[in-house]
Amino acid sequence: MPNRTSAGAAAGRRLPATLPDRLFLVAASSVPELRPVLDALSRIKVYNLNPREIGAMQKSDPGDRLRRDGSNAASVLQQFSADIRQRVTVNLSRIVPGVSDAETKTLGSQETIEFRQSVKGQEHPWRFLAGDMSDGALRAFGILLAVFQAKAAREGRLPPSLIGLEEPEMPCIPQPQACCCPPSANVPNTVRSWSPATAPTCWTIRISRPNPSLQSTTRMD
Repeated sequence: MPNRTSAGAAAGRRLPATLPDRLFLVAASSVPELRPVLDALSRIKVYNLNPREIGAMQKSDPGDRLRRDGSNAASVLQQFSADIRQRVTVNLSRIVPGVSDAETKTLGSQETIEFRQSVKGQEHPWRFLAGDMSDGALRAFGILLAVFQAKAAREGRLPPSLIGLEEPEMPCIPQPQACCCPPSANVPNTVRSWSPATAPTCWTIRISRPNPSLQSTTRMD
């Protein structure tokens, strides 16, 4: 970038006329010294990630940019290389323990994301479609996609210059102490769930299984 004095002098000599129905910077970007300002501002992406949209079945698109609500997460992940996808998974596993992989899965004309998560006592990781994951896990996954999409930008496609997150105080995964009800000692088959929308309420779901040997307790974060 040229220094402020030379840029201001050059811009002052060539600034276009202002129009009441147009943003001034769009017109002023015809001045070479001001074009980088417009480019940087137009590449700011602000996200209000919606776990329901991330978890829903999605229509395929080019996946060049993550949509504001994350509703094309599967297509964006599809564009990631194996190395970048692994980096996303490693970071996600720090938030959602046991997650070992995530990949795009096509079902008919739509697509979603399939997660693999290691479960204690099981030889092979369990598979979960995005719709079966918790809101916190999907929100964290969406944030990671927003951050790492810059690494997967195609040639000729500039990544976001700045990423903003609406409601950053919204928790991704609750801390253990956030659950106010202890595990039920007399209910061997339980799934304990927690949601920011219902905090600090926890609830227990009884699962009936015909084979006692299959009884287990699984915590869903």
